Amino acid sequence: MYIRVPAPRMYLYDHPPSVSPWAVRTALGEFLGSVKRRRIDDSTQGPYRWICALDAQFPARDKTRSSIQGTGVLISPRHVLTSARNVVRTEPPFKASHPKTGFRVDAQKVTVTPALDSTPKLGKKGAPVGSIELQPPAWWIPSQFFTDLSFKWDVAVLTLPRELPAFRGAPYGHWGHTGSSPRTTIQAATNESLVGTTLTTCGHTDGVCFDEVPLPNASNPFPKPTEPTRIAKRGNSTQWETFGRVQPSQRGLVEWGQLLYDTAACYGMDGAPVWLNTGSLQLVAIHVGANFRNITNSDISPQLGVALALRSEILDLLRQRVSLAGIRPAF
Repeated sequence: MYIRVPAPRMYLYDHPPSVSPWAVRTALGEFLGSVKRRRIDDSTQGPYRWICALDAQFPARDKTRSSIQGTGVLISPRHVLTSARNVVRTEPPFKASHPKTGFRVDAQKVTVTPALDSTPKLGKKGAPVGSIELQPPAWWIPSQFFTDLSFKWDVAVLTLPRELPAFRGAPYGHWGHTGSSPRTTIQAATNESLVGTTLTTCGHTDGVCFDEVPLPNASNPFPKPTEPTRIAKRGNSTQWETFGRVQPSQRGLVEWGQLLYDTAACYGMDGAPVWLNTGSLQLVAIHVGANFRNITNSDISPQLGVALALRSEILDLLRQRVSLAGIRPAF
């Protein structure tokens, strides 16, 4: 029996990597280190088109924010990969089998906005394909996230009710599609395998990046940033791209499957894609926060970003989720 495999759909409106602004930025920003952070001036170009701003609404509680802003990335025509902590709250010690030892609260609603760009530039404003509102059970979180308190499974998959509408006369696309340009793939990785490499992350911030944070000490173990850089208000948001070199593994973080990389940590970027440039863009991790509260070595700057490597067992679970929707995974 022969199985007919449809030909890959081409996204001809994307710029060829050899001549695009993306290629120039890569040479200057990643390889020479001359750029640490830059605003994306055209979020409709791949791969930025697939990066989504997330706004999760939670039940209001005393002294607790009722909303969380985060970032996600399309990994299929209908699936968005992000951090589990963007769509669920847990308070340790939490065990799924022992609810009296902690609690779990899912978001009541998550709004997904692909390629959000609300900065008044070039005559463009808003979101090219609008926003999608999701409610439980539209997202999935590995059961290990609730039974293993090391955050080694800090991933979530949001399922959209339908594929995004066509954009400029062609399918919207997703990370890993063979017809996109620049080429994008999703690769299994570990924190050890990435040490010394330069990684790129790109996401939506809620306005604050920590470029200068005092080191913790005995009298002030969790100091507040002295000069937060307000690069964009969430309501006037676009994507920001940062670059950083992966640091040697730290005690504590390595057991969590997490890695440190020398990039400015920004609120709102949790769940953002983290990729390695090897001619194509290889998605190897997702951004999960700042080193601000995890620092165990005073010689390492606490504003470093923290990412969760997409280990092979995580990718296996992601493939299962995509396949359940009748979609062949592109990774």
